[in-house]
Amino acid sequence: MEIKLQASLFEKYPRFFRKPSVLENRNPNQSCSGPIDYWGIQCEAGWFDLIDRVAAEFEKHIEWQIQQCISQMYWPRAVQVKEKLGTLRIYVRAIERGVPVFLREVIESAVSESALTCEICGNPGVLNTSKWIRTTCSICEDKLIAGKDENYLSNLHELLNSRQV
Repeated sequence: MEIKLQASLFEKYPRFFRKPSVLENRNPNQSCSGPIDYWGIQCEAGWFDLIDRVAAEFEKHIEWQIQQCISQMYWPRAVQVKEKLGTLRIYVRAIERGVPVFLREVIESAVSESALTCEICGNPGVLNTSKWIRTTCSICEDKLIAGKDENYLSNLHELLNSRQV
């Protein structure tokens, strides 16, 4: 996902996308950081609205936790947001109390919707398994296939021309 889109999510939902705290790590032999802390959000911009919706619900829950005087170390935190097998995945760390059922349902709903939403442009899409497993609309799928074929053909042409006589 583009850096500016990630930055807008991190700014809009600072508690859910916060950096890991040393206090959150109960096991000194294990890091409390996650892939999001190294790789950011690992999917295309078409799922921005889905991620935004999930993050908004988590941010509301964290605000409720603040009102209940629950320590920051117990707030849920995004540890990975990515595409896997053609659908959106959002992994959350919530120490001891876990992720409440209603928030797990919010994530599951976004995952289900991602299977019907083009990861690239956000228009209605289908899960394609022709070359790579991805959810795309027909226009984006055609662009991906054309781009891959052009690269393949130019690389093959170079290889064939580089052979000795």
